[in-house]
Amino acid sequence: MSILMDVNVIYQSIKPLFKMKPFNYYSSSTPAPNKSDYEVIYLYDKGVVIWKGRFKDDEHGYLDTIRKYPGAVKQVTVDGEAYRQARIAYQKEVNRLYDEFKNDLFEEFGVVNNPRRWQCFEIANDWSNGSGKEGIYDKFEILVELIK
Repeated sequence: MSILMDVNVIYQSIKPLFKMKPFNYYSSSTPAPNKSDYEVIYLYDKGVVIWKGRFKDDEHGYLDTIRKYPGAVKQVTVDGEAYRQARIAYQKEVNRLYDEFKNDLFEEFGVVNNPRRWQCFEIANDWSNGSGKEGIYDKFEILVELIK
């Protein structure tokens, strides 16, 4: 128990040295757009539209219509433009957070004006083997000594 207390004391003493935000800040809080969210379902009976909508919005109406018209023809269309715009907006947010992570990382280690910082970051990214921003941070921390 005393070891744990010692570790907490050490952590609290070095905590003010860190300037970066928590790693989960740099992850997008909104999920990636799902194509099924942009599907519109049409149910036809004898060539007449008997139900139109999104399954997620009106699940009961869809199921009631299917029960009432068992021979209904189902057509699923995707609002491609809205889906594409949502993907673009999501990717812009992910890119913004990634750029903010890189800039905060450079500031954390004092290499904002170092011309080799990008190469160091790319190597750290490669060496992190997909272990996320924590892995990039750890590898960058080791490699940054080479360019200081």
